[in-house]
Amino acid sequence: MTFFGPISLHGGHSGEFCCPAEDRLADIIAQYIQMGFRQVGVTEHIPPKHSKFLYPEEIEQGLTVDHIYQRFARMLEMK
Repeated sequence: MTFFGPISLHGGHSGEFCCPAEDRLADIIAQYIQMGFRQVGVTEHIPPKHSKFLYPEEIEQGLTVDHIYQRFARMLEMK
């Protein structure tokens, strides 16, 4: 069996795309690379379909369903 280095597929969130996380997605990935990880799974919350599904911290920040959808779309466009 060949060892390819550590793998993290547990998921995680970035502050750019998910409340209440703090770090930028690029910084999170860079840290994984620096630590020798070869594969990483990072997840973000999908946008809610209705404002009744917003998290309290999203409401406190004045976020709307449309804003969260646009933020999610930006994450999907990242390469």
